[in-house]
Amino acid sequence: MVNKYSPEECETLDELRVQIDAIDEEIISLLTSRFGYTCSAHRFKTNEYEIRDPERVERVLEKVKCNAIKIGFDQNVTQKVYEIVIQYCIEEQLKIFNSIKTKKY
Repeated sequence: MVNKYSPEECETLDELRVQIDAIDEEIISLLTSRFGYTCSAHRFKTNEYEIRDPERVERVLEKVKCNAIKIGFDQNVTQKVYEIVIQYCIEEQLKIFNSIKTKKY
């Protein structure tokens, strides 16, 4: 992580942008890691309902909203971001699951 300064310590817009860019790289790296785990989850699921798992989705959304509240971030923004992330993960798992299912038949 490149962050050498807190936002308040940055003296120019360019310094702020360098820090923001470094954080963006970190976010992408973390999302890539998360997607790797979620895509591998298809191995333990036997049908599309288990991939969609609405109860799990609700638990994850509640957990991340609580985490946002704890650190003082907007829970609604967090929910919207995670809804997109989760939907993407579900779609990717379904692609993999259906591809494997098609190969078996």
